[in-house]
Amino acid sequence: MTVPSRGAFIAFPMHPPEETIVALSTPPGRGAIGMIRLSGPDALAVAQSILKLRANAQIEPGKTLLATIRGRDGEDLDTGYVTYQPAGRSYTGEDVIELTCHANPVLVERILEELIASGARPAERGEFTYRAVLNGRIDLAQAEGVADLIEAPTGQAARAAREQVRGDLSRRIDSMREVLLDAIGRAEAALEFGEEPDVATADCALDGRIAALSEQVEAFVATYRRGRLLREGATVVLAGRPNAGKSSLFNRLLHTERAIVDAKPGTTRDFLSERIDLDGIPITLVDTAGLGAAGDEIERQGMQRSHGQIEKADLVVLLCPYGDALGESDRHLLTAAGSKVLPVTSKSDLAGVNGNGNGTGGVFVSAKTGAGLAELRHLIVDALSNAPAPTQRELLVTNARHHEALVACRDRLRSARAALGAGATEEIALVDLYAGLKHLEEITGAVPMDAIYDRIFSTFCVGK
Repeated sequence: MTVPSRGAFIAFPMHPPEETIVALSTPPGRGAIGMIRLSGPDALAVAQSILKLRANAQIEPGKTLLATIRGRDGEDLDTGYVTYQPAGRSYTGEDVIELTCHANPVLVERILEELIASGARPAERGEFTYRAVLNGRIDLAQAEGVADLIEAPTGQAARAAREQVRGDLSRRIDSMREVLLDAIGRAEAALEFGEEPDVATADCALDGRIAALSEQVEAFVATYRRGRLLREGATVVLAGRPNAGKSSLFNRLLHTERAIVDAKPGTTRDFLSERIDLDGIPITLVDTAGLGAAGDEIERQGMQRSHGQIEKADLVVLLCPYGDALGESDRHLLTAAGSKVLPVTSKSDLAGVNGNGNGTGGVFVSAKTGAGLAELRHLIVDALSNAPAPTQRELLVTNARHHEALVACRDRLRSARAALGAGATEEIALVDLYAGLKHLEEITGAVPMDAIYDRIFSTFCVGK
């Protein structure tokens, strides 16, 4: 089958697209409204077989009608709304019917049974979106954005997914593709018509164009460190000696009294963890038992668990109170965990009492007053992404598959430049340039990739 704007696709193992499919598109369970979606050439006929409309009413494109939903035995099952979008104007590019009813699991199951008996087939995971790709309504990168939008854990992650769904990523890839096609054209011309003066002049600019594109791809690749955090999140552990202010900071970052706080050291005997939105990044924040000399067996086990959490953490925030010197456990952690430790001076509100700082350095924070917390949040995100936050919102690479393809393209561009620099003919460079082009096209699905399609759409939910 051919997609008008994107080239040829090979369908991953699924039923024929000529069949009409049906699925519940809202979450299963009880609720006010459930939406059942049909897509395919017989969607309208299948829906009409179980609907009773009001006198003189007709199902028309783009209009929503109230209808009675009936069983094959003539029993009225429910009253709901039906909306029809014809082929070419719908999400999938096929005739689509969306039928809403009351979200009672028994009722929904009965309606689905009636629709299946009337000629529809239960949809596979992601089959609606797959058909949208197959029919040229969206490309593969946009389809993956749909899945990301459904699963987005934070508002910023949802924003990044929306940008991908509306085609921002695809347009960026297409612009790179056009530059690469131009470079390929110049290389082909130099190879075939190298004796012509105009071609020789154009050949001089080939290396510069490849270099500029390589830098552009490299800059885009670099955004993955931050983009990955939006999609996958990270684990941040609060560590330090007993009574260093870990639980107070934990509660402050959570905006709730989740951990017990007391002036007596050793209050936290085991670790606590909660998921938070930290400047748009989904973070699992872990409050641990204090490190140092154990007073009893329970404290010893608590410290063992603390070390276990520290080993698994993406970042460790090491707290040392203002006015206190670094302890042996602090110095050991700084040495052992190295670059994944963010030193923080806690209890900075005591500055007027103790007068001097400590050797921890880093940001000064106070869980009591909130001082330094905004800076700490930014430093945590920057440390996790190994890069400062962008001054303005930028398009990020959030998908590992896209990142792999961009890295492969970048490497091919570097190889092409190296070949030209070593005096190789354009024919040698073209091998790498065409390979780089293929890697770019893999992102939007402009090349046949049946195995990748199968892997991607099998992760979707049924009904999408």
